[in-house]
Amino acid sequence: MSTISYDPASDDPAAQRDAGTSARQPARTGAALARPLGSLRDTAANRLRDVADDGKSHVVSTIAGLVQAAREFAERLDGGAGGPVASYAHQAADALGDWQQTIETKSVEDLMAEGRELVRRSPGVALGVAVATGFVLARLVKATGDGQ
Repeated sequence: MSTISYDPASDDPAAQRDAGTSARQPARTGAALARPLGSLRDTAANRLRDVADDGKSHVVSTIAGLVQAAREFAERLDGGAGGPVASYAHQAADALGDWQQTIETKSVEDLMAEGRELVRRSPGVALGVAVATGFVLARLVKATGDGQ
């Protein structure tokens, strides 16, 4: 036995008109959403670039402070009986200065590309650098928090 059901909306001309356009609705909605989502993506990308540039500036100024401290340390060793240790301290200060200059002159995109290449070439070195960087950053954050 078959049951017949009656839908009162089927007699409504507006419901019939809406039913005819409902198949087209998702395509129109998708196209309408693509523009705001693209704009949102561009805004987020620009904001991330700004944050990365601010972070890069902070890193450069932090390294500048380390360079200054390393140079002062090397000069104190020169005045005393530093000998070869003073020479190593000068080399370390120069290396930090070179590193600061490199970071300062390159764009964030270039630095990220170099980082990716380093990970591909030598993942062990990249892991060591990441651990050392994490340690240094944790110490800097801890030192900054203690001073407040």
